[in-house]
Amino acid sequence: MNDPTRIDAFAQVIRILERNLRYLESIGLEPATIEAYKKTISYLKRQTKEGIENIVGSRRGASTRVKRSMDPEMSDQELSVLPGDQVEALLSLPKLSRKFLERLATVRFGVSPGALSSLRSRNALVDKLHTLVSHERTHDAISRTTARTPR
Repeated sequence: MNDPTRIDAFAQVIRILERNLRYLESIGLEPATIEAYKKTISYLKRQTKEGIENIVGSRRGASTRVKRSMDPEMSDQELSVLPGDQVEALLSLPKLSRKFLERLATVRFGVSPGALSSLRSRNALVDKLHTLVSHERTHDAISRTTARTPR
């Protein structure tokens, strides 16, 4: 960070926090809360320029930041025949984007976009995909059992 204004602004925030600490002590806030507040100020004071940059951000807006996702490059054809074990392995990757997970649900399991929109979080979508894999395995087991049963 080569922006002295940001460093000065960060230092000003520290001074404000310290003044607030004196006020909080004077009104008799719980000692545990005061201690946590002091530790927070201490942590902020120890920050390097890079740490300050991470806290206050850069001049560039969030739109210029590159989001790192680990989305595999797979065609719809590859996704449609992906075995359940490999789907489970993909679901264990924390950096898969929601967009990729939605594509997987649509292409591999035929989930409608409307059904996907009702899943509010990425975790809900991952849970749904785990359930779909589990159901598919159950159906496969039933099919194998009925195929072996003589009529």
